Amino acid sequence: MGGAVAALTQLYRATGNKEHLDKAVAYADSLMQLQEKPTRSSAPGSRGYFKTFYNNDEPNNVIASGQWQLIGLCLLYEQAKDHHDAKLWVDAIRAYIGEYLEPIAARTTFNMAPFKLYLTDVQGGKRVGDRWYRNFMPPGSHWWVGNNANIASAGVGVAMAARLLGNKALMTLAQNQLDFIIGRNPFNASTFVGVGYNVPQYMIGGEFYPPTPYIPGAVFNGLGGDEDDKAILVPSSYNTCEYWTPMVVFTLWLMLELRGISEDYIKLFVNK
Repeated sequence: MGGAVAALTQLYRATGNKEHLDKAVAYADSLMQLQEKPTRSSAPGSRGYFKTFYNNDEPNNVIASGQWQLIGLCLLYEQAKDHHDAKLWVDAIRAYIGEYLEPIAARTTFNMAPFKLYLTDVQGGKRVGDRWYRNFMPPGSHWWVGNNANIASAGVGVAMAARLLGNKALMTLAQNQLDFIIGRNPFNASTFVGVGYNVPQYMIGGEFYPPTPYIPGAVFNGLGGDEDDKAILVPSSYNTCEYWTPMVVFTLWLMLELRGISEDYIKLFVNK
């Protein structure tokens, strides 16, 4: 639904057709119904997230898709700030960042956005209120990958919110996500080819011939986590060192958002 909000908002932006905006608003309303609302007893970090579905309270996260719920609401608010539902979108954005992303990121050394929350205890999970969370995707028996798409897309949404809400502090949180990818991490290693230091050997798979070449600007899947949620980086592995489009897209998008903030809004923040 977050992706639908984003797509319809961009269609409205491109065409001016109000039908697209109306559909985006309807999807946003459905999306916000899935958001966990703060209660008096809930702790920061354990609220403001989005559930998987109306009959499934499990917190949602799909590693490759990214944080479209946050991005979609930001895009919608940017295009329709005068809409009568705009305050609801802003409240949802603030809740997702301020009640979920920020409190958990503040618990990590590198201020990194979490992979997801869980309703029950999981191996390597850390407790926050009545929930648990992991920083990295749990390694599965057959498939798991690093977290670059997750943290980069979170950075995109947070950077948008920083600009739209005039919140200077959020700029740092967004920048921290990019910093983790380019080397501010436990291995002092960049997973962005051609940027930073200690870039590990990329995966050369056997699916294609000629094999995948060295591509400056490519982004790896990124650091992963072991069963106990400790960071791991395995050179040449698909899990952490394979090029993958979602990681590239969100990392480059985050760079553009941060550049836009620095160029277009620095005077506003300096004057304040």
